[in-house]
Amino acid sequence: MYLADRFNESGLFQNLGGLQEEIKIDYKKEEIFKEFLFRASSAYLILWEMENLNQKCIKEYFKREDMLNVKSQRIAFWSPDLVELLNQITPFFTTMRILQNSILKLLSLKENLATTPPKSLNDAIGHLEKYGLRENISEIISNYWNNGGREV
Repeated sequence: MYLADRFNESGLFQNLGGLQEEIKIDYKKEEIFKEFLFRASSAYLILWEMENLNQKCIKEYFKREDMLNVKSQRIAFWSPDLVELLNQITPFFTTMRILQNSILKLLSLKENLATTPPKSLNDAIGHLEKYGLRENISEIISNYWNNGGREV
């Protein structure tokens, strides 16, 4: 399963279509590609569900706002939707970490890497030049890592 329509509507993965056509003749590469898209679809659906739950929580809060007697800056709010929203955080970040770690594996489908990259982007990030990536690709990966990827 992969959400091509939703990805296209959101402007995501615009450059993967050409890669998909190139690797169709290689079953192993096609499986790596399909796994990436499956996980990306999972992350997208979790995020979509989290946004829906967030909106439900906001609506629930405003339904009860007039009943509140606020005496402090801190407002305690609990609802089943909030619990469900909080329970989506771990699966989302787990999926994002798996996707993040598959970046070099996915790049190896197109690029002729000098050596096999490690399974973790964290282990590779300080040594990207070792894999023979083009400079602009190394720069994109480094920028991603330095602007939030490390926290995933």
